[in-house]
Amino acid sequence: MVLEYAYELQGTELFAVSQPGISWKVVLLPNNMLATASHETGVCVWDFATGKHLSTLAVHTDDIYDLIAWGDKLVSVSHDCTARVWDLDQGACLYTLEHPASVTAAAVFEDKLVTACADGLLRIWTGTVCAETFAFLDGAFRPLADGASVHSRVIILELTVVHQTFVVDKKN
Repeated sequence: MVLEYAYELQGTELFAVSQPGISWKVVLLPNNMLATASHETGVCVWDFATGKHLSTLAVHTDDIYDLIAWGDKLVSVSHDCTARVWDLDQGACLYTLEHPASVTAAAVFEDKLVTACADGLLRIWTGTVCAETFAFLDGAFRPLADGASVHSRVIILELTVVHQTFVVDKKN
């Protein structure tokens, strides 16, 4: 794996990543680090200033779909039906959040993690506990009552939280 110099923009060096399985997700992290993920099972962490490969976090068993910074942590989500929360200092997985289907996207909402699953539901996590579940009903995401069962054909591809509102890029 090599992180190659790509170009300079306003005095800041930017790098292009050259590794098997074309990296498509790049996230700037604290302490001048960069994380990349591809449709592979590993997440690579790089020194942004030098382009040096620092570590590979390789625990997913299937394609990685999204990668986000969450304070001093990193979150990766995968087709293997998990979201993994990483300690960047230790390079270790703090915990794994199990889902009933592929996890397609993630975002941070206040101090909580929000995951989107291929079952069409959004889940808000407090640590390792799913505190609330939302379903796309009548054109909007609404809280799903405990024990309620909903089959959704919505697959969320991208998830962003804007002013405490979920904005999704979905396909039906």
